[in-house]
Amino acid sequence: MKKKSTIAVIAILAALAVGVAVLAVLGGKNAAAKKQLLDDAAFLIIAGGEEYTVTMEEFQGLGLREIQANYKKNGKDPETRSYSGVPFGAVLRAKGIDPAGCGTVVFAAAGA
Repeated sequence: MKKKSTIAVIAILAALAVGVAVLAVLGGKNAAAKKQLLDDAAFLIIAGGEEYTVTMEEFQGLGLREIQANYKKNGKDPETRSYSGVPFGAVLRAKGIDPAGCGTVVFAAAGA
């Protein structure tokens, strides 16, 4: 009985070790790409299976827009807040991506 428990524990530990190794390899492959995005102050868009890089200069060239939005807290009156940014559709169109033709779009930015 003790032998079966020992074998089960060893099997579980081996499976965990393999899982950690696989995740480390996958994370290592993405680490270089993330570092490059961070170094370049760039963003990555994946749409329709294609990858597009958007630089900070390209974002700034699209111009900021300000919007007002209501922010509601539980049990309190809503507050109106101002936000500024570039509409995502404008970013897609600037890269030649038709937002209506995309089933899924992935947007990634590397954090410091």
